[in-house]
Amino acid sequence: MQVVATVLKYTGLFFVTTGTLGMIFQKEILVKLHFATVSDTVGTLLIIFAYMIEKPEHLNYWILFTVLIAFIGPISGIAIAKGYFEKHRRK
Repeated sequence: MQVVATVLKYTGLFFVTTGTLGMIFQKEILVKLHFATVSDTVGTLLIIFAYMIEKPEHLNYWILFTVLIAFIGPISGIAIAKGYFEKHRRK
């Protein structure tokens, strides 16, 4: 189980790192936002799953964190995109 947790941690770290690099090198703001919301949400969830495997005695907290991250990440991205569209709407 330790090997599975380690693989999940490194995979999550890979997603977070590539999403951050993709966000840095893109020019369009909405593409940056997409990189940030998708890769950081998936990467963080993979890291939380790794800790679920490593420390099952705190499973209630890990499930709560998983649900919060799964909802807050995409919803915040949608809110930021909607605010951007509202501000830059052509009149």
